[in-house]
Amino acid sequence: MKLPKSLRIAGYDCKVSRADLIVDGEGDYGTFNYNSNEIQMAQEKDFESEEQEASTFLHEWLHGILSIYRIKVPDEEDMVERLETALFQMFKDNKTTIRSLLKTI
Repeated sequence: MKLPKSLRIAGYDCKVSRADLIVDGEGDYGTFNYNSNEIQMAQEKDFESEEQEASTFLHEWLHGILSIYRIKVPDEEDMVERLETALFQMFKDNKTTIRSLLKTI
């Protein structure tokens, strides 16, 4: 998947980069740095599929939205995982509608 160099969330430029990510001895596919507003994604070769990579990118983007908008929830990871799954499936199942929406925006 071709990643953007950055994305904007609420007027903030958030850098997007690749990194060798290791957390607790296990691979971590993505992170959002709350101090620098940066998304780091694992190397392309680390993903089993392009869908997994896209879903991970959406996941980290959602962490960024919650952070920048200062939305506090009791279990952020659980909420982000659920939103990621729901939004990813919505985008996948409604590609024509999503394209129309993006044209309007």
